[in-house]
Amino acid sequence: MTWRLAGCSAAILCVACVELGTDPNEIGAISFSGIAYPAVVIGDTLRNEQGVVTPLRATVLSGAGDTVANPEVQFFVRDTTVTLTSGALVVGRRAGVARLFATVGNLQSVTREIDVVARPESVALVRAPDTMTVSSVDTTNNSGDFRLRLLDSAGQGVKGFLVRYVLEFRGQVVAPGDTTQILIVDDGGRPSALDTTDSNGEGARRVHVRVPQLSGTTDSAVVRFRVSAGAYPKVQTEFRRVLRFSPRAG
Repeated sequence: MTWRLAGCSAAILCVACVELGTDPNEIGAISFSGIAYPAVVIGDTLRNEQGVVTPLRATVLSGAGDTVANPEVQFFVRDTTVTLTSGALVVGRRAGVARLFATVGNLQSVTREIDVVARPESVALVRAPDTMTVSSVDTTNNSGDFRLRLLDSAGQGVKGFLVRYVLEFRGQVVAPGDTTQILIVDDGGRPSALDTTDSNGEGARRVHVRVPQLSGTTDSAVVRFRVSAGAYPKVQTEFRRVLRFSPRAG
């Protein structure tokens, strides 16, 4: 089948192109969301969280909103921090940021960014609280940070690596999406058990306890967290801390 490009101005190309044509033979939009990991290591190829080399991917939609099978998508980079192979693989060249975009015909996606970083060599525990005061009237029942730092061989922080958190309560792993009693949150209080290391190489999350479900409890929870990067097992040390709840009157 021959696919024709639907009209779309430069200002609203790609994902922003929500006004799709109705001709099923038209290409209406391109979505570039297939970047396997937030960072690529200098001298290495972009890998997914499990450590598998993974090419870039984009989704092309027809004018009817259906996914186009085997579209002729091309990928481009605006910087010299990485190189792209013919198989849409990203290879890190020098530290910085790589800006990537995809095209099909004359339709262009939004630009996506990934960090290009030094190889991580070690991970350190920055802080992890062992107690948390729980109040029946304080709806901000948050623990301190469970924070780690990812370092390169020079002792500098490594940006762009995923940090995963797992919470156990009363002998059971708290399921993702379960916010009924106790959960992992970001610094804005939003449910989130996944962080990405910042420019200092640090990742952090907190425990939030809902009230009145657990007010006055003397229970405890277990927090496990680690860098999640299968290609670099030496930095996947898991930290495990017991967080005890201490009731606060009033």
